[in-house]
Amino acid sequence: MPIGYIFVLITSLFRSFYAIPRKFAKTPPAVYTMFIALGASVVSIMFYLCESLLSGAFQSFANPYLLLSCLVGCLWSLGIVMFNKSIDDIGLSRCNQWKNLQGVIGAMLCLIFLAEYKTSNYLFIIAAAITILLSATLFTIKKSESEVKFIKRGVMLAASSSLIFGTCGLLEKIVTINNDVISTQQICFSVFAFITMSIFVLAQNKNLSQLAKPFARDNLLGLIAGAIYTSGQLFSIIANKIIPGSVAQTIIQFNGVWTVLIGIFIFKEIDFKSNWLRLSLGIILAVASIFLLMFA
Repeated sequence: MPIGYIFVLITSLFRSFYAIPRKFAKTPPAVYTMFIALGASVVSIMFYLCESLLSGAFQSFANPYLLLSCLVGCLWSLGIVMFNKSIDDIGLSRCNQWKNLQGVIGAMLCLIFLAEYKTSNYLFIIAAAITILLSATLFTIKKSESEVKFIKRGVMLAASSSLIFGTCGLLEKIVTINNDVISTQQICFSVFAFITMSIFVLAQNKNLSQLAKPFARDNLLGLIAGAIYTSGQLFSIIANKIIPGSVAQTIIQFNGVWTVLIGIFIFKEIDFKSNWLRLSLGIILAVASIFLLMFA
């Protein structure tokens, strides 16, 4: 059992680190997300080939539950576009807690649809939801009145992405408990995310010329982000095989703490000295929300 918690903590670190390259990229969120999905697909295929070679046979895709992984990839890619846009609008430290409402949403969905409610207390989940909202509000500090428009849009985008990611968490858990081959699940997820974003970009720009420039600086950043995310996703899938989905979805939310700290102390998105009390309370509430979910 302890190894499951270790794997999901590692996932939380990867879920934090994959968002960092966006701070250095200037390409539109849809194009950037397309390269995230491409990077994820490359890593997934490599993992699949390695797993198949080690087992002595190519792993089968003949599992109807993998169709859900395809759906997860489509939904996830749209959620990532929203999240990347919210990073552009309000930064990592402000948007991440709104996005991290996905933990509450994912846990609630697992409790309801996977019958995990039989061993859980929904009152703790409600308390966690309130705590996360308070934490997110404390981090939503504006520097000037001109930022209000971007803050509102960024918050709405991040909160909307949390609905998508929470739903993806439930679907991912359903696939995981019904599919023994990790690599096939990950390939379906990442490849369909790439297909979805390619169609999206093609509809927006009428061409996919960016795909001919994979090593251009911003596109390379997207590829790196996709590789980081997929590495974390593999740990997440393994953890979901060992511990309950509501627990896994909860612990992954530690990525919010790492991301906020990175945004404040590395990228200086918010002046800590001027807002130390508010930010400290926000971090404390972020950690408290995670423990409330764990107690649930």
